[in-house]
Parts: sequence; structure tokens; C-alpha cells
Amino acid sequence: MVSLAGGGSAGAVDIGGWGKTRWGMTPEEVIAALPGTRIHRISEPRVATPRPGEALLRIDDLEVAGHVLTVRFLFTWGTPRLNIVNLTLEREANPLVVERAFRDLEKALVEMYGPPTYRHEDRNEAATSYTASWRLGRTNVELSLLPSSEALPAILAVHYAPTEPLEGER
Repeated sequence: MVSLAGGGSAGAVDIGGWGKTRWGMTPEEVIAALPGTRIHRISEPRVATPRPGEALLRIDDLEVAGHVLTVRFLFTWGTPRLNIVNLTLEREANPLVVERAFRDLEKALVEMYGPPTYRHEDRNEAATSYTASWRLGRTNVELSLLPSSEALPAILAVHYAPTEPLEGER
């Protein structure tokens, strides 16, 4: 099993990326920082400069807190530089399993980072959405669960992003 931080240490106050990655890394540097993982390119940029937030790298089937997640690495314009890491629960239609995954991932994040900086539950007659977030120095971490609807399955994601724009991106 892998930690949500991809090997980060418990009790970290300031993290500069996800696991051994750091904000601003190129795709090649991200691959080099994660030896032994099944990280792979999902696409080459369609143009000389990728669109903002274009996912160029992915890890499939990463087990975290007993759940299988997909990790996507998103990069900036120009020289692609890491600026977002998303971990998502995919291929799970049962809303009770998705809600359990939220609780398990939240517990793992609390064990690593302490209580969330912000937590919110939005309840209505049909469903409940959940959000928990941590501000960890140079990185914001947000765990969110959007409930299923008639048109869409529930969405569970852990979103890592820098607290400030990358140098040169302001």
C-alpha cells in the first residue's frame, strides 16, 4: 500500500509537491523522481506548448488506504512544469463504497497531516457532498466527494496543488 503523499513523511508541515515530486518539475523529472512506480505518459502535448492543466503522465491502479486510485500529473504552458496532481477513484459505481473510500482517505490524510484546515458536509434530501482540505506550506491538499446523480457517478478526488503560482506563471 502507498501513502497519499506517495512516500511523504507523517506530520509534514510544508510539502512542496506530491510524494517525491516537486512543483515545477518537467515530465522527465517527475518520472525520475518516482522510480519503481508504473508511471507512464498518457499523451504527448498536441502542440508545442501544452494547454494549462494538460495531463501528460499517469499512474494507474495505485492502492491507497485500501482503495485503487488513478494518479494524473498536470503541467503548465510552455515548458511543461508540474502544477497539479490529482488522485481519483474510478470504476466504482456503488455510492456506499465511494463514501467509505472518502472516510478511509480522510483518515489517512489526518494521520499524515493532522486535522484538516477546512471541512464541510453539504447535506440535502438526495445526497451529501464532502470536502476536507489542508494547507501545508507550499501545497494545498483537497479531498472531495461529489455524490452521484441520475446522469453521473459519484466523484472522489484528492487534489494536490501549489499554494502560489509557479515562478514565471504569475
